[in-house]
Amino acid sequence: MIKVTAAIGNGTAVRADAVSVGFFEKDKKNKKGKTDSRGRGIPPGAGPLDRALNGALSAAMKSGDLAGKPGEIHTLYPTGSPDIPRAVLLGLGSRTKVKSETLRRAAGNLGRHARKLKLKRVVLVLPALKGKKGVEKAAAAMTEGFVLGAYRVPSRGKSKSGRPGRKNRKTSLPALTVLARDAGALPRVRTGVRYGMAVAHGAWLVRDLVNRPGNELQPRGLAAEARKLARSQGLACKVMGKADLVRIKAGGILAVGQGSAHPPCLIQIEYRGGKANAPTVCLVGKGITFDTGGISLKPSQNMDRMKYDMSGAAAVLGILSAARSLKLPLNVVGVIAAAENMPGPAAYKPGDIITQLDGTTVEVVNTDAEGRIVLGDALAWAVKKKPDALVDLATLTGACAVALGSQAVAMMANDDDLAGRMESAGVKSGERVWRLPLWKEYRRLLTSDVADQRNAGGREAGTIAAGMFLETFVDAHPWVHLDIASTAWSEASREHRSKGGTGVGVALVTRFLAEFSSRG
Repeated sequence: MIKVTAAIGNGTAVRADAVSVGFFEKDKKNKKGKTDSRGRGIPPGAGPLDRALNGALSAAMKSGDLAGKPGEIHTLYPTGSPDIPRAVLLGLGSRTKVKSETLRRAAGNLGRHARKLKLKRVVLVLPALKGKKGVEKAAAAMTEGFVLGAYRVPSRGKSKSGRPGRKNRKTSLPALTVLARDAGALPRVRTGVRYGMAVAHGAWLVRDLVNRPGNELQPRGLAAEARKLARSQGLACKVMGKADLVRIKAGGILAVGQGSAHPPCLIQIEYRGGKANAPTVCLVGKGITFDTGGISLKPSQNMDRMKYDMSGAAAVLGILSAARSLKLPLNVVGVIAAAENMPGPAAYKPGDIITQLDGTTVEVVNTDAEGRIVLGDALAWAVKKKPDALVDLATLTGACAVALGSQAVAMMANDDDLAGRMESAGVKSGERVWRLPLWKEYRRLLTSDVADQRNAGGREAGTIAAGMFLETFVDAHPWVHLDIASTAWSEASREHRSKGGTGVGVALVTRFLAEFSSRG
């Protein structure tokens, strides 16, 4: 992983491959019609750095070529400064409107740039923001953004020459030093760096797991990764195999997994960071390590992407990693339903009736609506822990992409306060959510003549119908469902988002847990 440290300075007394500083747009005219001078010239506090670079910063700003818009990145190669061969300018937009997500994206561009140029050490001078916690928030957001921006999909089977038999050389990762301008701010910068690193490390874990090919990561492999995390972080982990699933009557997980040569399992992993009376939050993840659709076979186009159908399960592991790194004062129980949905000779079929862990009977009308079936058992198991809050994450419905595209996570909840907290966490983390209704009128979509409910309701309100199905199993516990189907995978890299698995959910739910533990 990338090493990030916090220090005091203005960027002059350093030896680095690049020093980076943010700059803002020129302010518009004020109410009196006069142009405000703020935003013109070099950023506040960057004078010493500009002098160390022989005026390269001020010259670039005065040229008029730099607008300061969000997403801008410019590299300068000043002369006469052997210790600082490069200066990287990051556009931050309006000074009065800058937010954590603005800084996160700007630092993501910096991380991508550093990786592309194979820089070994980058120094980032934090922008001057108002408020006591401004520097802490900036450090957290820019640390997270830089680390995530530097991520690349592992080229596991690709040689550097493109010819078989030659191993791919590992590229070095850039180290980052985050600078605060005064010594009094250093403790807050360190706190921010620590938070940003915890979230970024969790998201890296998720991306690495999601990008693994399906022939390398089957249900037992996912369980092995959970055990590996538990050993490294001091967590408790329990894996229930096929015989255990039969014993606890987890008919949903067994049904979905019975068509595969790789047996399903239920994974429970726990972080105990609070006292006995501390809040307990259960996180439930969908872990379909590959999804063919089963007998209701998916189209062949883009089926290779369906290795990402365990993104919810991976997110649970990433969130637990972040919670442990931050030593959050609460208890978190992760429950993962892991299976492979294959059209084998023993596969479950449309028309089958299965009995889930809590005794609910389900008429199977579509074997490609398998995620909600395995989650039903996992939620019913999580309820036994009597949690104060229940959150599930799943790549559940293609209808989610139709409704919201890739810009938001679809959220459903049976508790307004919990939903409000998740919405707030979405704004602060940059992983925004949009709440969809769970009105009782939608229940008719799941009506069955032969069972308690059916597992799909047709094309109408597909995402909501899936949420209604899950609500059956939460037993009135405060619950939030996060459908990440349209946000867990990306076809291209941009800013701090990577191609392939995005790691969505880690930043969102870690922020939710941090605030849940402080507010109760």
